[in-house]
Amino acid sequence: MNKDFNLPVKKRAIALIVKEPTEIYLDFLATFVSYDIYIIIDSDKSMLHFQKKYKMLNIIQFDQQLCLNHGYKNVNYIGIKKRISGWDKALLFFSVIIPNMYKQVWFIEDDVFFLEENVLTNLDEKYENQDLIANCDFKSQTTNNINEFPWLWSLIDIKLDKPHYSGMMCITRMSKRLLQGIRWYAQRYKTLFFLEALFPTITKHFKLTHFGPEELTNVVFRRDFDEETDVLKLKTHVFHPIKDINKHEELRNK
Repeated sequence: MNKDFNLPVKKRAIALIVKEPTEIYLDFLATFVSYDIYIIIDSDKSMLHFQKKYKMLNIIQFDQQLCLNHGYKNVNYIGIKKRISGWDKALLFFSVIIPNMYKQVWFIEDDVFFLEENVLTNLDEKYENQDLIANCDFKSQTTNNINEFPWLWSLIDIKLDKPHYSGMMCITRMSKRLLQGIRWYAQRYKTLFFLEALFPTITKHFKLTHFGPEELTNVVFRRDFDEETDVLKLKTHVFHPIKDINKHEELRNK
């Protein structure tokens, strides 16, 4: 890790989860003023050039053994077939390594697009005290309707009693309380489970607050950006996936 974390602390942070970062996304985040920014890197390659260029950002790398030691594994195994992913590292970092530094943390995958910092700060103002905000309706999918909506449940081993919940977690804001709930599960069961079920299920298990804002409804599994209708929501909404990072830059420069 390349920081001592002795800087003045803001109430909230952003964690961008990447295999390897791109300058376009880092240039964008380097302009932010309301958040401490962390880049959680899954790759073991040296990031010294990024650390030198982006001194205002916290570039985070650590060995996956640390995740294994604490039971932080399998969070995105279904998605990328890796026992330890950037998600496991991000959750470990904010719930174990610096567990008390922030009231809330935005976790964002690098194919998530939003126009400007105000998109997130406006969501923070509207949903100030929610433990979890994400594109999730928080309706149980493993009690009465599992046959109608089988989804990925047969692949997910959840140690908690039903009901269980799922949603799109490519961008989500989690509170310190929720992160400690995730830590409790990892300590107790020596593993975690797929993030799309993990975050809402832990939220409901501990009776934490939650909301699925309209501004995150375009965070879905697959979609194409609609140049006619989506542009009308650019100042308020978040979009996923937009995998072409050059498209991010193009939309921000329009």
